[in-house]
Amino acid sequence: AGFEVETIFGTKSDADFAQKQASAWGRVREAIDEGFPCYGWELKKPEYYVINGYDDAGYVFHGHGDEGVVKPWHELGDSDIRILVVHVVKPGRPTDEVSAVRAALDFAVQFARTQNWLFGNYTSGPEGFDLWAQAFELGRAEGFGVAYNAVVWAECRQHAVGFLKEVVELGIVPAVEVADALLAYQTSADALHEVSELFPFFGHKPEHIVDAWRRDKAIDLLHQIRDAEAEGLDALERLVGLLSAEVATV
Repeated sequence: AGFEVETIFGTKSDADFAQKQASAWGRVREAIDEGFPCYGWELKKPEYYVINGYDDAGYVFHGHGDEGVVKPWHELGDSDIRILVVHVVKPGRPTDEVSAVRAALDFAVQFARTQNWLFGNYTSGPEGFDLWAQAFELGRAEGFGVAYNAVVWAECRQHAVGFLKEVVELGIVPAVEVADALLAYQTSADALHEVSELFPFFGHKPEHIVDAWRRDKAIDLLHQIRDAEAEGLDALERLVGLLSAEVATV
């Protein structure tokens, strides 16, 4: 895409967590002075924020609910979520469209099929949605968490649909070869939107999570999503194969 992303990551339980806080603070100030954009996690709410400045005390940032607040640098990551992450976006060299799309789709497949980018107690891909359904079945689902994850993943899957539509528009593979993936991820996006409507993030209520009808409907939808995701990954793997052959002939 023409840029590289430098990341500083840590968790509150790290022995050198204070050092990572200081490293993030120093690197972000250098990057802003150099004119590089930065963004970070949970400068206020559990969202990503653009870091567009700093003062003597901490980060000046912009995003949902910022209200002109400065985040003290030594408080970044010191929260219940316990994660510190900041990114610096630097100029890079763009690659050709076929290689870029192939790399993006291959990453999506690998993220879902392997544990390479996950914390130790996490899962991904279709198994992740199956685990979510099990949380409902076993009475372990938590209201805020369900509402948050539903709205976030619905947005993510809608972006997947948008990305695949762009692949069609680029004309690098025949539209018919993208059709299965598009159908799968549109199905997933629509069903996740339904889960989000059952457990709305804005206006969620404690009684939603104990409502048997909402719970049973969510379980059914998550099983549909799980199956659609499995079909989508198979379709993405086929696309990666086609694009790999295309790259080999360039």
